[in-house]
Amino acid sequence: MAIKDVFNNSTDNYLKTGLSPCEGSDDNIFQFFPKKEVGVASGNKILSEMYLGDLQVQVTAWEQHRKVLGPQEIIYVQGLTKELDNRTQVFDFLTFVPDTSLFYKGIEITLNYYDNFKNVTINVIGTSDPVEGIAVDDALNLALASLNIGITAAATNDYITFTGTNEGYNFDITGVIMTDYDSSMVQVGLSYSLSEDTSKSIPYAKYINGAMLGLVLKAKYPDDQSTYDKWLNLSHVNNTFSYYDSSTYVTKYVDTGSSNTSTSTTICAGDYLNYISVNNMWDKIGYLYMKINTFDQDDSLLKNLVPGFYVFNPHSFSVEIEYMMIN
Repeated sequence: MAIKDVFNNSTDNYLKTGLSPCEGSDDNIFQFFPKKEVGVASGNKILSEMYLGDLQVQVTAWEQHRKVLGPQEIIYVQGLTKELDNRTQVFDFLTFVPDTSLFYKGIEITLNYYDNFKNVTINVIGTSDPVEGIAVDDALNLALASLNIGITAAATNDYITFTGTNEGYNFDITGVIMTDYDSSMVQVGLSYSLSEDTSKSIPYAKYINGAMLGLVLKAKYPDDQSTYDKWLNLSHVNNTFSYYDSSTYVTKYVDTGSSNTSTSTTICAGDYLNYISVNNMWDKIGYLYMKINTFDQDDSLLKNLVPGFYVFNPHSFSVEIEYMMIN
């Protein structure tokens, strides 16, 4: 069976767990209960032991699930948080002549956003009005508001910034065209395509594919299966993934939600899973998998949390898994 056949299911979607954790308080902690240890024993004789009762991590939320993974079944577990942020894109102005005033410009943006359960691509136009005292960014904001799109534009003589009005609101502006006018609002020269300053880009969430503080996953295999076949595949998924695409090394955002076609900026779930399988990039786990990290510092770009993950049963038999996530 070809690798691609494993992942291209009929619904074109992959199962995700919801972000609906059990809410706790500051007094809740994740811990191995007192006098719980791991070690090596021979009969009644303990040869080696490690005490785990002193491992304690403060948590505010948790989830616990049990699931039977059928043969060739894969699920995605996105964790308990995405740490939402205000999506931001910045485009630099070129040197315009004869006037750099924001009251003598027009702007057209190509905008991709999600509306009514589907992705939409539209062009939005704003033109300044020096008579009414409306600058080009104000004109664009009026156009965006009339379409009920939650984005605001703010321009200076150096750049224009687009920001989501609410945390978690996602959009992608793929083109910005600027046009200069004279004082009579007659176009001067050619229009210009602005370049995005990607170093100032902020995604709609710090962890767009979800994350968690910690994870404990236990697998139970059929007794009649060989010991050498008692393993599963697991892959943690970061925001972006770097790989070779047609001999070109690229970095793209990972879309864990479907197996739709990859784009110039996004690798879809089907292509991502196929790539890590062909290139043997899965992590193998056996009976127990545990990963406990630490919290992110406020306003820090560093990511400490455990990313969401795929778990895949590549065998011809079912495997029962039970996992607990904490945050």
